[in-house]
Amino acid sequence: MSTIYVHIGFEKTGSTAIQDFLDNNRDVLYHGHNLVHLDCLSNNDHIKLIGLINPANSEKIYQRLKLNSAQQRQNFKDAFSMKLQKQISNAISSNKNIVISSEHLSSYLNSEIEIETFSELLTIFKKPIKVIAYIRR
Repeated sequence: MSTIYVHIGFEKTGSTAIQDFLDNNRDVLYHGHNLVHLDCLSNNDHIKLIGLINPANSEKIYQRLKLNSAQQRQNFKDAFSMKLQKQISNAISSNKNIVISSEHLSSYLNSEIEIETFSELLTIFKKPIKVIAYIRR
């Protein structure tokens, strides 16, 4: 049974190193460890996940993604949501575990509604979800 691992990566705890490792070892993790790091979240594209959820302070995210109009933002959300769901579905149908890593999950999702919105993106797959966080002293 597939499990979805969510690394919420508090900033300055090595999240970029974890994401780089996941990106650089995608094939080894897939074939040798039954783990999928989603293509749509690689190469620092994990910021797009926050743009999809639309937190109250998303203006910085939209500027970074060069999404200036409401139509561009909606088109982005529709396309990225479809891509994310397809990649998760493909991993689950292959009985693979999934890892999602973004330090922005801990810094941009601050309200209960934002956290619920993110949760809804994953609970539709009816798979166990485990949250991983690193804390630095």
